[in-house]
Amino acid sequence: MFIKWLKLLVGIMSGLAFIKWFPLDLPFSLNGFLTECILNPLDFFASSISFIIGTLCHASILKEGFTEFIEFIKGRKGKVQIIFISTFSLVSFYVFSSMSVLHTALFFSFSILYGIISIDYYSIRQKTAD
Repeated sequence: MFIKWLKLLVGIMSGLAFIKWFPLDLPFSLNGFLTECILNPLDFFASSISFIIGTLCHASILKEGFTEFIEFIKGRKGKVQIIFISTFSLVSFYVFSSMSVLHTALFFSFSILYGIISIDYYSIRQKTAD
């Protein structure tokens, strides 16, 4: 359980670092974006690494939360702590959206997409058939 809380903490810190360091201004101009990336390559590289790490952490948490929620709905004993951690992960996206909606939309969509792709539906079907 400690590992899951650590993943959540790392995911939140990575999300905050991504929002702070990634050069995305509105209205978006490709010239301004490329200029920022060329003039500040360390910020761009650090934000890219934090985006990848945060996406993987949040996707893992959301995947586990989704599978445990399905187990809970099917009447099996799902781990409520994992469902709580994944709910807290979703709340963190709400907090991120108060800082930057566009950054949060990117971060949230990639986390959800990767989490859904990594779900093993076959094993879920096997567990519910038993």
